[in-house]
Amino acid sequence: MVDGAAHDGHWTVELDPVTLAPGIAGERRLVLSNGSTGPAVLQGIRTSCKCLTAIMEPTEVTPGSSATLALRLEPHKAGIANQIAWLTFADGSVLRIRVDLEVR
Repeated sequence: MVDGAAHDGHWTVELDPVTLAPGIAGERRLVLSNGSTGPAVLQGIRTSCKCLTAIMEPTEVTPGSSATLALRLEPHKAGIANQIAWLTFADGSVLRIRVDLEVR
């Protein structure tokens, strides 16, 4: 279950920092629960960098059900960055997930 701060149908979740070596991939999996009275239907996913991919399955979550979100990080150079994935749902709500990434 993921907890986040809501603001006008927009949610932000900050994950614990991740440290990886250049060229080494890492993955985080989250369980997203639908506590609303209607279905949550994913319309799209956007990421802040090509080094971050996000996949949610299933893409339609009925009330009381859950989905798994897989975030895959594939850094290519050393440094510190904030990587973000935005999940947009059919009702107009947006889930923003932030991962602080250190590559060394």
